[in-house]
Amino acid sequence: MQHVAAAITFVHNNKKRRDRASFSIQLCRHSTFHAQMQFVIAAVTVAAATAAVSAATPAALTIFVIQVHALVVQHVCAFISVSCHFHRKSSSIVGTMGKYAAWPGRKFAKKLLLIWNGHIGKKKKTIRVRTEDGSPLESKVAIMPGKTRFGNNLDILNFTPASVFNFVRESTAKAKAEEVFQSTKLITKNVVYELIRPFLGDGLLISTDHKWHSRRKALTPAFHFNVLQSFLGIFKEECKKFLNVLEKNLDAELELNQVIPPFTLNNICETALGVKLDDMSEGNEYRKAIHAIEEILIQRVCNPLMYYNWYFFLYGDYRKHSQNLRIVHDLSSRIIERKRQQFQQKQLGEVDEFGRKQRYAMLDTLLAAEADGQIDHQGICDEVNTFMFEGYDTTSTCLIFTLLMLALHEDVQNKCYEEVESLPEDSDDISMFQFNKLVYLECVIKESLRMFPSVPFIGRQCVEETVVNGMVMPKDTQISIHIYDIMRDPRHFPKPDLFQPDRFLPENTVNRHPFAYVPFSAGQRNCIGQKFAILEMKVLLAAVIRNFKLLPATQLEDLTFENGIVLRTQENIKVKLSKRVT
Repeated sequence: MQHVAAAITFVHNNKKRRDRASFSIQLCRHSTFHAQMQFVIAAVTVAAATAAVSAATPAALTIFVIQVHALVVQHVCAFISVSCHFHRKSSSIVGTMGKYAAWPGRKFAKKLLLIWNGHIGKKKKTIRVRTEDGSPLESKVAIMPGKTRFGNNLDILNFTPASVFNFVRESTAKAKAEEVFQSTKLITKNVVYELIRPFLGDGLLISTDHKWHSRRKALTPAFHFNVLQSFLGIFKEECKKFLNVLEKNLDAELELNQVIPPFTLNNICETALGVKLDDMSEGNEYRKAIHAIEEILIQRVCNPLMYYNWYFFLYGDYRKHSQNLRIVHDLSSRIIERKRQQFQQKQLGEVDEFGRKQRYAMLDTLLAAEADGQIDHQGICDEVNTFMFEGYDTTSTCLIFTLLMLALHEDVQNKCYEEVESLPEDSDDISMFQFNKLVYLECVIKESLRMFPSVPFIGRQCVEETVVNGMVMPKDTQISIHIYDIMRDPRHFPKPDLFQPDRFLPENTVNRHPFAYVPFSAGQRNCIGQKFAILEMKVLLAAVIRNFKLLPATQLEDLTFENGIVLRTQENIKVKLSKRVT
């Protein structure tokens, strides 16, 4: 039987140096001595493509929790320490630490370390991960060698979006991932998503249990085929504006990171809220606020100290972040209130000319649910902000990479052009059915998502003791799955670093494992808007390919990937355009 495999990082120091701190192989949850946090950095791959491989190399989930303890010393510096067992007496460790504590307050720091050393020695307060069958845990844990006297601790202080991304990829080990995707106990998002809560509240992305189930059920009709068909006109209108922008940049290097996001944001604003962002005086301010919020979120994701709200308040861009949140929330609240007044003037449950009950777009669906007492005003705001955030950035990321890959692969671009040429010349005459027939273009989009998933990782949290792949994980274990590597496993995708859209032709996907391709996540918490996103991208790509020839101005080897809310690169991605002669 095939299975999808997950790998989760464990950081360990060099065991040969017995005078150094040796990280305990454990998932643990201690009584609180001071501010602390634990999380799992996980990377996921797909393994065992055949039953024979699976039988020969049984995979096991490997877990590591980095337990981060921030000891702020007189507002000058901080220690980051991982829960560890010491092989020498406390004085030796503190003496060693003294070499690195060359700042005012170092005696206070030593005292805290002494107390903490005694604290972690109380094993009765530690809950460890264990194997279900009693086998040694070391055999199922991915171990990375330490670089310093403190193992990998100090690496955390130097994390950047790029180094986090590479760290997770380098520390992967194989284990079944479908158990995480399919588990009914693992639908709660992990601690990283708490950083987004001030922005999105309890929206569909973050909420769980009854609230998530009821919201998901209420919003599903908003993505029905008939509703998506009604959005087609909006996509086409925004696409015409986008083509005008491209016309002004012929034969010049075009920065896709600058021109694509406004297009997707306009689309999502009009389809989700029913308003044109370009027609609003606050439109430009709103775009800037969204971008600034994302930048600060990325800073917090990469710096463990910033996970603490008090530290973020003291040393982060808290004031700027609050101002941007206010801009975004105030605008969405005003739009919702205006839409509510319009909605109340209509008769609920109106029918169309065929006597069928009309389906509402997203905000209308939420307002209808509010009228039925299923959601309040704050809930509507949370869902609108969630949909705006998810639909804007994820779609633009995929479009940027897809256009780059088309520019780099002229043969693929030509095949797409031949397919698009079969459509009616006037874009207004192209129907939803005809867009659905663009099979090869959809293969291109899927292959781009395989190589460059818009969301490179997803997270889960154990809300109770849970068994995954033979390992018993304590309550509050944080699991993060790096889906970037799931879709680069050569056993499911031969030559995974090559761009080959033919992988997704119907005849080539028949025997593929259902969890081998998960750009929209999988299981209960898969992306509710994936059909919306595919249609939006098809409309834009078809128009661009039909009118312009794409030439590369950026090479893949020039890109440095970063971990963020979505997949990013340090460099802007550029292409050149030339007008097609018809």
